[in-house]
Amino acid sequence: MANNKKNPVKIFWTLLIFVLLLAVVASLFWFWLKPSQLSSPDVAAAAYKVSRGDLVVRVAESGNIKALNAADIKSEVEGQTTIISIVEEGTIITPEDVTGGKVLVELDSSEIKERLTQQEITFASAEASFTEAKESYEIQIKQNESDIKAAELKVKFARMDLEKYLGETVVTRLIEVYQQNHAAQIDIASLLQDPNQLGGGAKQSIRELEADIGLKQAELIQAEERLSWTRKLNEKEYVSKDELKSDELNVERRRIDLDKSQTSRQLFQQYDFAKQTEKLFSDYLESLREMERREAEARSRLAQ
Repeated sequence: MANNKKNPVKIFWTLLIFVLLLAVVASLFWFWLKPSQLSSPDVAAAAYKVSRGDLVVRVAESGNIKALNAADIKSEVEGQTTIISIVEEGTIITPEDVTGGKVLVELDSSEIKERLTQQEITFASAEASFTEAKESYEIQIKQNESDIKAAELKVKFARMDLEKYLGETVVTRLIEVYQQNHAAQIDIASLLQDPNQLGGGAKQSIRELEADIGLKQAELIQAEERLSWTRKLNEKEYVSKDELKSDELNVERRRIDLDKSQTSRQLFQQYDFAKQTEKLFSDYLESLREMERREAEARSRLAQ
């Protein structure tokens, strides 16, 4: 067993010695066969003293160099323009040039100046138009106020005329009925059913007509009584026939006057009162519509 353990060690040392001998023989054989090559200049140049240092790896590759912070300078002039002057190629711009505002490129500004002049003219014209429009606006405001005020006064006066003729109570009721039904037609007959409800000029006219009728009736009664006495006296021949005839004519005259007064009242109620009432009420409604038109026109003109 002890001999078996020592055999591998012997084998290892034997192989190692054999390899070393083989390397020595090969080296001697190499130098022996190539003496000329070892003494050549190329072999001598290839010899270099080894020293410790950094290993530099250089790779040759094609490419483009690009600035890290690049800025494109472009003309902000609209349309096309002509370059009048430009700095020479390769000019180095120093900080002093930047501070001093050195001109690098000069463009033709004649067209821009012309457009600037035109814009200044346009602006001045627009400014003048604005001032004129503003003043017209203020004038229109005052004009609208005057027009609306005049329309309001016309409505007020039209209602006053209506109240003056029919009375405030009747007019208020008529306006309420109109606002509820939106009908401009007035029931004249209902107003004349009770004349005492009327006021103003219409009531005064009816009173005058009624008073005139009453007066004519009293005069007729008086004339008829006188005629009755005259006839009795004539039968007894105390008065002449001429006096009797005169009293008969007087009675007839008084009867005609009464008929005329009654006809005047009928005509007033049927025509004059109805016409005047319709006219004044229509004038009042028209003044309301005109005021609405004035207000609408005022808003329209102000918007313009």
